[in-house]
Amino acid sequence: MALWVIEIGDAELTVWRDGEAVERSPGVALVDNREILTGDAALARRYLQPRAVFDRFWQHLNDAPLNRPDLGRRIRHHADLAYCHLKDVLGRCGQPREAVLVVPPHYDAASCAWLLGIAKALDLEIAALVDAAVATLAACAPRGRYQLAELYTHHASLTTVEVGDRVRRTTVDVIETAGLSRIHSACADLVADAFLEQARFDPLHEAASEQRLHAALPEWLERSAERHDLELVLHDDRNRFNARVGWREFERVTAMVLAPLADRAHTDDALVVRGTLGQLPGATASLGPFALLADGLSAAAVAEHRLALAPADRGTAWYTELPAASNPYLALPVTTTAPELPPTGPQTAQVTHILDAGTARAIGEDGLGFAADGALGPVSDGCVGSIERRDGSVRLEPAGDDFRLNGHAVAAPCVLHPGDEIRCGTDGRRYLAINVG
Repeated sequence: MALWVIEIGDAELTVWRDGEAVERSPGVALVDNREILTGDAALARRYLQPRAVFDRFWQHLNDAPLNRPDLGRRIRHHADLAYCHLKDVLGRCGQPREAVLVVPPHYDAASCAWLLGIAKALDLEIAALVDAAVATLAACAPRGRYQLAELYTHHASLTTVEVGDRVRRTTVDVIETAGLSRIHSACADLVADAFLEQARFDPLHEAASEQRLHAALPEWLERSAERHDLELVLHDDRNRFNARVGWREFERVTAMVLAPLADRAHTDDALVVRGTLGQLPGATASLGPFALLADGLSAAAVAEHRLALAPADRGTAWYTELPAASNPYLALPVTTTAPELPPTGPQTAQVTHILDAGTARAIGEDGLGFAADGALGPVSDGCVGSIERRDGSVRLEPAGDDFRLNGHAVAAPCVLHPGDEIRCGTDGRRYLAINVG
């Protein structure tokens, strides 16, 4: 029987089937006199019909009236919108009959009760509810105390998690003034000003061009996070418009929105980040060193502890505590306080080669070196960094400031694991750490 895991988030619903993501649907709904659209279909018309759009129903899952008489009895409150969204998602996944729900750390008992009620109305049996922060760190974290930072559509959260023999959530701090929508809005204004100044074109003047701008924005943010100045292109029915925006401008805007989150994240706890937050331009500059968590860790934890997540005899269990990972592998960046890097366990696959375009380069006893232009070859005096075997592990040893590991800048030694992506040099040469069995 397939193991279905549905992760609830106001930015996105993600459905996992046996560890594979089979559906991702933005937490957006559009309601007009004729139809109710959710997910990508609603997102594609968000700025064409802004008064018909709702995107807070997963954040505030309740029955507070929407006070929109024009919607009639079809949509009365946020729970109705969540029902429509989940119904569409389940339909696109082939209508699974049972699932584990991974819920945001800020959900309380009332939110979980509404979620269970919606699932029951959709004939979806819930094996368990699991806290997302606990599940994420239960899949990968060695002993320690962590702050997990995550960015949602209209808020951010900092969840303190303690990892010993078990993984336990202690506090959840919700930052209402930081959210992905604020970043997108500020970056849209930045881009619009650039087009207005350089091309005499205001993309926010008409709904159609505003929609096109916001559709392109995630890709622009991703490219600027790699520290590249961007050549932006937008068009209307007749013309093509070009503008240029420096990556530091995107970084400045992002840092401004993330400031309240950064202020609260500066503690002695190890900072870990997941989702979109870790891939934004300026995230490292704002938050300081952090470990960027891989996608799908919550689903992996559910799979590892599958027997513990069987339906309870009385009601559905809500887990805010789980056993620790049997084989933790999270490698934290070395900061000024120099937290100890976790050792590579005997069951952990070790990096043996570096994939360089179509060539797998073996990591010998002498290691591999990075030339000033980012090219990989033998270690020499002119190298700006290296990959070396030390103390039973393979480490990236940067000697310059042009290295990025899994999307964020690194300037201190760190352990490599299979699947890690390394970028080096001003042109961002890409390498992949792999294990050849």
